[in-house]
Amino acid sequence: MTSDITNSVPYINIILIGESGSGKSSLVNTFATALENGNTIMSICSSIPAKSSIGSVTTQLHVEPLYSGDTLLHVRLFDTPGISLLTCVRKQELEMMIDGKIKPGAKIKKAAKMMQTNEILRENPTPADQMHCIIFVVRATSDMSVHPPTMGLEVMRSIRKQRKAEGHLSKFR
Repeated sequence: MTSDITNSVPYINIILIGESGSGKSSLVNTFATALENGNTIMSICSSIPAKSSIGSVTTQLHVEPLYSGDTLLHVRLFDTPGISLLTCVRKQELEMMIDGKIKPGAKIKKAAKMMQTNEILRENPTPADQMHCIIFVVRATSDMSVHPPTMGLEVMRSIRKQRKAEGHLSKFR
């Protein structure tokens, strides 16, 4: 299976998941800055309002290809809205993103609403559409011993446990 994935996938898709305000978009900006591509930073910053509101600032599944200077890397970062009671991002929506069913740029809504809108969904996602790595982002200033990101962490643990039981977890070699 590993050779099939690497031969049929032009990019490694990495999805950033975490609770609202954890710094997922900031992490994308950090990667882009570290790799010295100012155009990437401008495209992300222009899509974010100047003042933060309660809940998640990111409302779409945002894909950002990474560059090293002018060289396109075979890695794409997917920024997501935060997991929160105030947003539409819960387990079912995360599973749809991980499975590659939601097209980049789609505004994230409750799964039932998104399923009614064919323009933002893929019926048969390919391995190239699916996420190959998940990064769970935690706010750097959080005291995990006092305030763990319980909602997001529990959702991710549930998805991992379910996928492991179904044999869907795999590794690149």
